[in-house]
Amino acid sequence: MDLPEKCTIWNPGNNDGFGGVTWSEPVIANCRIAKRSQQFTDSNGDQLMSTALLYTDSIALKSNSQVLLFTESAAIIPPSEANDVRQISEVPSGTDLKKAWFS
Repeated sequence: MDLPEKCTIWNPGNNDGFGGVTWSEPVIANCRIAKRSQQFTDSNGDQLMSTALLYTDSIALKSNSQVLLFTESAAIIPPSEANDVRQISEVPSGTDLKKAWFS
């Protein structure tokens, strides 16, 4: 699969001692982004409709990642417009692709 777009991924780290978390260094990843609705079940078992889907082969993408779509960022914390990964799955096509849903 061609991955012509870019996104930035942050992952939560440790408790910062003030009720928040530290964040990993931002990772710029190649991806394919689709702004479309698709029904999915999140990790809590709730059925939701996506606002966007993302395909990437980045090992940085996790189920609790924050992702800034279509943008490369060097910010040390995810900006407010970053999206929560609501669900993630491996694409069963013999590739390393992952699929993530946002709502």
